[in-house]
Amino acid sequence: MKSVSARMMNPRPVRALPVVGGLLLLVGTLGAGGCSELLPEYRDPRDVFKGIAGGRYVLSRTENSVRIDLIVVNTFDETLEARGILEGVGTIAPKRDVGFTKTFRITPANWARGKYNPLNGRLTMNPGDTLVLAYTWDYRDDLGRDLRESFFRYTTDPACTLRRISDMEIFALRFRLKVFEKVAEVESEASEYEFCHVSAFIDPKACVSIRTDLPCSQW
Repeated sequence: MKSVSARMMNPRPVRALPVVGGLLLLVGTLGAGGCSELLPEYRDPRDVFKGIAGGRYVLSRTENSVRIDLIVVNTFDETLEARGILEGVGTIAPKRDVGFTKTFRITPANWARGKYNPLNGRLTMNPGDTLVLAYTWDYRDDLGRDLRESFFRYTTDPACTLRRISDMEIFALRFRLKVFEKVAEVESEASEYEFCHVSAFIDPKACVSIRTDLPCSQW
């Protein structure tokens, strides 16, 4: 099987073959000399996706939240194309106390990046392609409790008494997602995200800025 980069460097025309239901599998054919490459042995496209969840802490003048990226990679060796369902559920749970778990719904409105057309719902995923959906967490759990008030443990920042920084916390991230109607649901790999919550954004003119792209042990 050729790598994705090799396919991109040597593009070939494709033709669509029906697979199951409304799902299309696009198979490459050789254009030179009018000869056709032998089609690969048919593979039922099940368990063809890999799911990964990751977190990003955003601290700015207008936002103080955690963005959760729900990443789906096509591990199948052919292109898949059909109407994208993009429905599922995700969870973010603090390892110190899973009683503060947040469960959230995933819909097409969470689409962030990838070959998805929100106007007609068409989704195309070439081999190795990545689809990203995003969810913004406001620190509330399933019971509506605000973890900034009932979970995080804060200490005044010695470099800036105008803000407080929480102890580092580890959160388990998971999601399940239906990408296509006729393809098995994606279940993400177990992943963890750790960060320290900062009580407020302070103007850099008043205090040294915090780089949330670095682990809080380096702040």
